Amino acid sequence: MLGPPNAVADVRPEAFEDFYVREFPAVVGLAYALSGSRWGAEDLAQDAFLAAHREWERIGSYEHPGAWVRRVVANL
Repeated sequence: MLGPPNAVADVRPEAFEDFYVREFPAVVGLAYALSGSRWGAEDLAQDAFLAAHREWERIGSYEHPGAWVRRVVANL
């Protein structure tokens, strides 16, 4: 049975580690496309994920936290 129509779902962010493992290759790929440097791309990705980790309680609750990380990469 579904809960009452006004029930608040207990939505918890996924574990940061799971998010990181899933998203890292694609974020490095974006950073490489933007920078042209494999080493620079990994540095940009790490900086973006570090920013996400610091604010994971907030970022992890976004519908698409990977989009947030990609935006950080693009901004960097």
